[in-house]
Amino acid sequence: MDSYIYKVFKGFNIDILTYARIDNFFINEVDSVLFFNTDDNDNKNISGFINDNYTHLIELFSKYDRCFIDYSRLNSFKDIETLVHYYAPQFRSINFSNQKKKSPNTYLEAIKYTGDIKAGFIVFEQSSVYIIECNDKEFYSLEPFTKFEKYFIDLAEFIFVSRRKVGPETHNPYEGLDDVTIKKIIEIKSRLKEIKKNGKFLLALPLLSEILEDQYNNIDIESISKLQIDSDYSITLPYFNNLEIPLSHLTKVVYILFYNNPSGIDIKELHLYKEEIKKLYLSISNQLDYDKMMLSIDDLINSSSKGIYTHISRIKSAFYSVIDKKYADNYIIVGEYHGSTLKFIPIQRPLEDIDLYTPEF
Repeated sequence: MDSYIYKVFKGFNIDILTYARIDNFFINEVDSVLFFNTDDNDNKNISGFINDNYTHLIELFSKYDRCFIDYSRLNSFKDIETLVHYYAPQFRSINFSNQKKKSPNTYLEAIKYTGDIKAGFIVFEQSSVYIIECNDKEFYSLEPFTKFEKYFIDLAEFIFVSRRKVGPETHNPYEGLDDVTIKKIIEIKSRLKEIKKNGKFLLALPLLSEILEDQYNNIDIESISKLQIDSDYSITLPYFNNLEIPLSHLTKVVYILFYNNPSGIDIKELHLYKEEIKKLYLSISNQLDYDKMMLSIDDLINSSSKGIYTHISRIKSAFYSVIDKKYADNYIIVGEYHGSTLKFIPIQRPLEDIDLYTPEF
């Protein structure tokens, strides 16, 4: 991929860096091209051209599934807070509503760029960032937007050939989720796509970088939170600003049962945990009909009823509805492999119980 960009943009000064400091939840899912100019008094011709043709450029880039963004036009953090909190729950304690845009120089610092390029294009491709210098001189002599079209066409052909070798994707990421959760995730992804298009996530990048620098020892973007269950049986994730996971009473009983048995439970032997389940249900539920409670427990532990799978699915839906899959998969109840009856919560499992396996997410 590097060879493509250097070949197509021959004659341009290009710097490259690997984008790894901040989680890639808003970079890798969309390919963006950002124009920046650190000196408003220079490069007025290319800046003026972009300003006069901005709508056309957006349409041109969108033909190739790319977003074209002029950094000077970004001006607010409106609508991104919910999405940042969902895709990077470590930032749930941060209020974005009163934040203001940083300067282009601050933006370059945020992506850890220390080179000499003062104006040009920032191209995000997977885990790499290319800074292509383009001032007024290059704009007139090298025609950058024509080069971008050729680059996207060549890259699309490369990706098409590569994907033909891989085969179709068969995994359903929504499997086991209820309709309400699926609808919510689709809405979140739709909002994410729209906000990425208008550059709002890129606008937040300097702020997130600044927060990471200020709280280096307190925020680890790759970390996941431990579980906490208090005396009222509230299930929270302390590191994610005490995010609470909403579960109905019997589903919460199931979750706490697995929480209390970190090595896992063979659901074919769930009847062996009847007394533990009963104690938890009596403590958690506001159900006054004891006989009805016992009927619910008997149905839960009856292997032929498959009732346990309903609650496992509800737990999965509860986590997927508040945090992104890559975090949620650490907390839901899974099996060692597809069809395994031994179920456990991955983050709770003792290290000595962990072998090489593919969790059944």
